[in-house]
Amino acid sequence: MTDMFNTFLDEAWTKTRSCEEVMPTVPLQSARSVCNLLEALLQRGDKRKLAAYFGFAFIWGVCGCFKSLRFVDNMLRDFFGKLHIPMAETVFEYYYQEQEQRFVHWNRAVP
Repeated sequence: MTDMFNTFLDEAWTKTRSCEEVMPTVPLQSARSVCNLLEALLQRGDKRKLAAYFGFAFIWGVCGCFKSLRFVDNMLRDFFGKLHIPMAETVFEYYYQEQEQRFVHWNRAVP
């Protein structure tokens, strides 16, 4: 998991500094948000799906604060292309559905 943080966090922070945030953040806060989300997902989920859980936690923990979702969406798709998040909308429109073992649209969980 340390490798995942090292691979993505610094690069994301560097690439997004010019993006406007809804609420200002700092790298430590973003990392902690990822850890909190990941901890919650791993307590109830299949630990073999760590990459999917990490991707979801990273999307929201690091990038959920930005106004320019399209720029951030493109960056996240570069980072997490192997997760096969559908292209129809931004990555923020999907969550990892454990039973189906894929990312599905939020409207399936929240009518």
